[in-house]
Amino acid sequence: MEEQILSGGNSHTIVRVGQTVHRVPGTWTPAVHELLRTLQAAGVHEVPEPLGFDDQGREILSFLPGDVGDYPLPDWLWEPEILDDAGERIRQVHDASVSLVGQDLVWSSPSREPAEVICHNDVAP
Repeated sequence: MEEQILSGGNSHTIVRVGQTVHRVPGTWTPAVHELLRTLQAAGVHEVPEPLGFDDQGREILSFLPGDVGDYPLPDWLWEPEILDDAGERIRQVHDASVSLVGQDLVWSSPSREPAEVICHNDVAP
């Protein structure tokens, strides 16, 4: 299947292959996969499913269709229902992540005490 480069991201090229997304992993990738599985088990379905690794060593995630607000930011991004939904989703993510706090997981950024939730650290338009 043909690879389609996806816009966004800030470290490596991310590609779509069919209904999957492939990207270069980091030392934190196992922790992210654990977080994604934990979120899905808690009913947060707006996150990709980790599907393993390809023959190039890239992680494979399920593709989530939708519109991405990129710069310059579109007006629809500021609609009250969009902002409300974003706040509700982040609350769900934080609540669902509590069970991972204190586990021996490697993240891309160091922990900050007191650790109460696993923080996304990249919530932005």
